[in-house]
Amino acid sequence: MAFGTDLLGGMHRHQNEQFRLLGKVQPAIDAIRSATTTAARLLEREDQLGVVAPGADADMLVLSADPLADISVLADIADHLDVLVQDGKVVSI
Repeated sequence: MAFGTDLLGGMHRHQNEQFRLLGKVQPAIDAIRSATTTAARLLEREDQLGVVAPGADADMLVLSADPLADISVLADIADHLDVLVQDGKVVSI
C-alpha cells in the first residue's frame, strides 16, 4: 500500500492525517515506507525517489521528534519540523 496524495482543494490540509490512520493498523516504519520507498517502487523510480543518495530527487525533513516512536509526528508536521532540505538546499521554515 502506498501513501496517497490525492486530496484536493480544502481537503488538502488533511493529507498528513493519513499517517495517524495508518499508525493504527501498521507499524510506523511501514507507514513511512509507504510514503517513500513503496511509492517510489510503484512509480518505477526507486533510484530517484524515496532514497537519500547522490543524484536522487531527495527532499529531507529533520524533525524534533521521532516518528518511529509516535507516527502522529508526521500528521502534525508543522509542530515538529526543524529543517527542510529541498533540491539539496536548506529551505527556511
